Amino acid sequence: INPNHYYSWIHCNPQALLNSKTYPLYWHLLKGAEHVVFISKAQEELFCSLKQSRRLDQSKAIQCYNFLIGQGHYDEEVKVEQPFFFTAARLDLRSKDYPTLIAAYKKLPAAIKDRYQLLIAGDGNDHDQVAKMIEQAGLNDRIKLLGTVQDVRPYLQACTLYLHASISEGLSMAILEALSQGATVVAADCPVGPAELLDNGKYGYLYQLRDVDGLSDQIQVALEKPFAPTVAKERAQKISQTGIASVKEFLA
Repeated sequence: INPNHYYSWIHCNPQALLNSKTYPLYWHLLKGAEHVVFISKAQEELFCSLKQSRRLDQSKAIQCYNFLIGQGHYDEEVKVEQPFFFTAARLDLRSKDYPTLIAAYKKLPAAIKDRYQLLIAGDGNDHDQVAKMIEQAGLNDRIKLLGTVQDVRPYLQACTLYLHASISEGLSMAILEALSQGATVVAADCPVGPAELLDNGKYGYLYQLRDVDGLSDQIQVALEKPFAPTVAKERAQKISQTGIASVKEFLA
């Protein structure tokens, strides 16, 4: 590291930095960073509210949203026999709230579960635990673990709803990708990012973190009143345009 010229780019929930094994080194180096780059406004606000950051020069803070390039329509079709809800996330119980997702799906009326499967794309260290949760809930025939999916766009385009059950975020690329493909999103209002991406419910549905009833209810509301694909795509485009412009300004 050149001690005179380096930046800090924060991509996670800032509170996660407090639990990092490299916590002392990170906060020491942070004091000398020329700029601290955040990927959402809520992330910056949370970071600046931490006791550990109060002695830092907050004028160094810069917002550069995540953005997408070339996320157009994908012509390949998904070979699924019936309508489905979809989620794409690591099978990691530290950051993803699969217990709430599975319990909320189980709580749905039988007619909805019979009509809509839940497909989960992703892999991770907690695969076996998540699979066991599904089995214990008696939902092996309704919730399917797809494993790693190289390109989720066909699923995002075909899904009835995109469900995002995170415990912690910075600015969710998964939600941004779902919006870019016209999906109606139902997401946990976790720290930080989902509420900002969805503009507090203007472009998708939010539920309180770890609220099984709230997620189940919002799924049913979203089924009755889905967002038009054009609305979701326009939101993703606006976020990406803002992110690209902020990076260009930063690098100018």
